[in-house]
Order: sequence, then C-alpha cells, then structure tokens
Amino acid sequence: MQKLAISDILLIIAISAAACTPAPSPIATANALFSHPFVAAGDLTGDGRNDIIFADSKGLNLLVNLGNGNFSEGKVVYDNSNSLFGQPTIAISEVTGDHLPDIIIGDKNGVLILKNLGGGNFKN
Repeated sequence: MQKLAISDILLIIAISAAACTPAPSPIATANALFSHPFVAAGDLTGDGRNDIIFADSKGLNLLVNLGNGNFSEGKVVYDNSNSLFGQPTIAISEVTGDHLPDIIIGDKNGVLILKNLGGGNFKN
C-alpha cells in the first residue's frame, strides 16, 4: 500500500454507491506548510468538465480536466507567496454576472474575487 503525505491531492473514482477506490497516485502535490490544501471543483474552463482548483502556500493552482480522469499540470492562477499564514480558503461560484464560474478567495487580507475570463484565465 502506498503511503501518501497529507499534502497529496487524490482523485477518487467511484466504483459503486458503497465503495470508492483511491487512484494509485496523487494527481498533484501541494505545498501546504501546516495543514491540508483547500480544494474545490467546477467547470472553470467552459468545456463541460469539472476542473480542480487547490490552494497551497504559494497560491491557487488550476488542474484542467483533460477527460478520462486525467488532469493538466498545475497552473498558478493567483500568487499567494507573500502570505505569511498559509493557503487561502476557496469557493467557486458565478458572482460577476457573466455566467462564468469565478473563484472566491478568503485569506489574511479579506475576501477577493478572481473573475473568470474564460479558458482557465482569471483576473482580480
């Protein structure tokens, strides 16, 4: 059995309503200093597949869903490297009125909205 660090992000594949089997290895490794990474899922690229965003001590990383349980390498969409207190909390919801799901961040500076520009690009 493979040992996994608390900062590893796993993709769980549902086999039936009663059982889940973890994927053989993490799909990404987070740089979480003192706790687990915060994770959210939603279609952030507009292709109909739920992507994964996770927050660690360096910022927000987007894993684009390529289909069939495969994801892209992490792309930093928000740099949080200046934060002294770890990773921000995150949520995904459409809040700017353009029908694209945005990313809402809570960190030591307050609440911030990253507006979805489409195609996995965001601006604050």
